[in-house]
Amino acid sequence: MYYRNGTYYTEEHSVSFGDLVTRSSGGQSYVDFSDAYNTWDTWHLIPSSRPSIAHPTIVTKFVEIPGSHGMLDLTTYLTGGIIYGQRQGSLDFQVDNGHESWEAIRRDITRALHGKRLKMRLMDDPQYYYEGRFTVGQWTSGATNSSIQITYQLEPFKIRINPMGTTNQLWDPFNFDTDYDWSAVMSTAISVSGSAKTFDIYAGDYAFTPTLIWVSGNITASFGGVTQSLSGVGSRTLGPASNGMNRLTVSGNGSCRIEWREGGL
Repeated sequence: MYYRNGTYYTEEHSVSFGDLVTRSSGGQSYVDFSDAYNTWDTWHLIPSSRPSIAHPTIVTKFVEIPGSHGMLDLTTYLTGGIIYGQRQGSLDFQVDNGHESWEAIRRDITRALHGKRLKMRLMDDPQYYYEGRFTVGQWTSGATNSSIQITYQLEPFKIRINPMGTTNQLWDPFNFDTDYDWSAVMSTAISVSGSAKTFDIYAGDYAFTPTLIWVSGNITASFGGVTQSLSGVGSRTLGPASNGMNRLTVSGNGSCRIEWREGGL
């Protein structure tokens, strides 16, 4: 634990960079985030304030009508909904003294992040990750500490590491590192034999289209008003999800895997 500007910070108030990995528990597979670098554990960086990511910009369209007051708002006229732009901002840190030299830490951070497209998550919000490109910005050295700025340009939506759905629960779903219950996780493989199975998939702010991936046998899946059949074919996209819970029905004889991304603002 460390103290700065009236706030006690722990590892929870740090930023991790890494990638998604598949793990197993209780005979089932699930997706997890593997941390390659952590701003505190790896580089001993102290945030100037609690780390947070900027909101995405909103793509707007206004048209001025001669002779009328104000402007005509066409922001959602063509798309039927709001279109979001990139998240752009920066994270400011100071380097904690008493570890490696500031030049060595600067070199390591630059090699790991500068110009790279990476996945990252805030340890305050470990259920989601962001993806985009990072730049190591201004580095300044003061009398007692060095400071560094990490700038980012990220995709509009943060993505849930494990999408929510009503499927078979893991044997031990509680993660003591993140205080999160993974019991609402879509199973990697869905097997059917004669009778159909139904599942509910949750869609948040991000309008996704699930992908049906064939594993074996003959599978038919219905989702969002679209029905697709697979028999020895690699994958098919299903219908678009609507906000809230969406019903997925799988029938036939065989196994398949459903992949989708649940995003949020």
